[in-house]
Amino acid sequence: MRNTQRRKSTVGLWNKSTVRFRSSQYVAAEERNLLVFQFVKQFERVRQTITDIEVLGGMERNRQYGGNEEEDFRFHKMDEKVGGWKNEKVDGKILLSRSRPFYHPTASICMRRREFLKCSAMAAGMAAASLGKETAAQTEPKKIRLAVIGTGSRGVGLMQYLLAFPEIEVVAVCDQMKAATERAAKICVDVGKPAPTIYAEDEKAWKKLFETEKVDLAIIASGWPTHAEISLAALEKGAYVGCEVPIATSIEDCWKLVETAEKNKCMMLENWSFRQDNLAVLNMIRLGLFGEIMHAHCAYSHDCRDYFYYDAKGVERWQLQYFKKYNRNYYPTHALGPILSWLDINAGDRFTEIYSVATAAKGANIRAKDRFGADHPGATTAFPQGDVVTSILKTAKGKTVVLNLDVQLPRPSANRWMVQGTKGIYDEEKGSVYLEGVSPKPGQWEPWEPYQEKYNHRYWNEKYVGGHNGTDGCELRQLVDAVAAGGPTPLDVYDSVTMSAVVELSGMSIAANRPIEFPDFTKGAWKTRKPSFALDHAQEPGSQEPGA
Repeated sequence: MRNTQRRKSTVGLWNKSTVRFRSSQYVAAEERNLLVFQFVKQFERVRQTITDIEVLGGMERNRQYGGNEEEDFRFHKMDEKVGGWKNEKVDGKILLSRSRPFYHPTASICMRRREFLKCSAMAAGMAAASLGKETAAQTEPKKIRLAVIGTGSRGVGLMQYLLAFPEIEVVAVCDQMKAATERAAKICVDVGKPAPTIYAEDEKAWKKLFETEKVDLAIIASGWPTHAEISLAALEKGAYVGCEVPIATSIEDCWKLVETAEKNKCMMLENWSFRQDNLAVLNMIRLGLFGEIMHAHCAYSHDCRDYFYYDAKGVERWQLQYFKKYNRNYYPTHALGPILSWLDINAGDRFTEIYSVATAAKGANIRAKDRFGADHPGATTAFPQGDVVTSILKTAKGKTVVLNLDVQLPRPSANRWMVQGTKGIYDEEKGSVYLEGVSPKPGQWEPWEPYQEKYNHRYWNEKYVGGHNGTDGCELRQLVDAVAAGGPTPLDVYDSVTMSAVVELSGMSIAANRPIEFPDFTKGAWKTRKPSFALDHAQEPGSQEPGA
């Protein structure tokens, strides 16, 4: 029998508190207790929320109304089996937050659709209510006209996160499958947004979209082969681009993007660059705690045979076309994302050559035989794609990077980031760090967690909603802020194409069995360019501490 006692909610006094949306719109909450309580009740069986709401008691610097940390809002606690909300005390404030993220079992969207619609509609109502008389003096943010090209599970997931931002108005959705666009359009309407125009005539429907619509930001989540072409079309119309990985699969397309992306309006959505731990490491590197960086290791290690080869019925997935034709590192960006900023690639240094090797191909055949039987084509097809691809990259200043692609053999998921300098080393897989003269015991690791807390990046002074433990939300927030300001994207086009260029270059190196020259996409500007990605207060003039 279900334990009903633990699902009872207890609501105490809630005075001088504030409801904070991730949109940075702050409103007094005293007159909206009932509305908020009704909203939260909708989450009793929801796996993840559409918008980031924190209930705070106490003083929030500069942006909050006064209060007392003893004024507690005792909140309903959801069953741990389905995940939910919990009370935390952060800096003397009572904080309501999600205990952990959960995902729909059959799609990479954040909640069951029916639950999403209920909660999103309530969230939209709360956002509208927040613009009442208390905030009449505030200026409503300028609308950002968003087009989403590719409305499969990933595209819809990104759109859902973006719908929580008050700046965003989805003006168009596009996919070669009309049902997918209709679903995306209905989600917009159900959260109180205007209905976007649907473009779904054929696989080139995005061309008509850019000819017809005025777009400020294009989110591109279509298949790999179309990323560069659609990104170029959006840039030529003056839109900002946020494109899923990789942004290109050929060197030719990388150069086209560099030539077209004026004013740094093009960004590949490499979310791992925005991870909380990776940004804390970046802060430490920029503060000199590891000395001069000499070497790094990274990997995309994740058994993806069921994601990239065949579906549960044994039908080919679209990615399989690549594995039948090529032998290369076709998914390098998640591993390389943080490495580029750690090593100042394109801003003080650059990759000069890459040498790649690959193992034989065994894993895909074995998996297909085990799942579908010896008669299935996947059991006997001679795939050229090796199970593990290892690349060594050299830089102009004598640094090295080892990059692995390991997705076709059984293994737990891992990123295996490691960065080593003249004063110390960080190892993500060990969850450890060693700093010469700082760590308590010479030559022995110490835990990473205290360093992450001490050198936490200012991006993560906020709590984010989104996949990958909020990292998607963090990345999208920085992108939307850049579009709103008309400034450069957080990750620029040079970093985007540098990560993506490894796809073709690694294949060339494997085929030739020799190092391949790495293009200088900055055309020599790397010698004078300064790092610009994720500058924390520690890197700003007059400040010494990160995350302030």
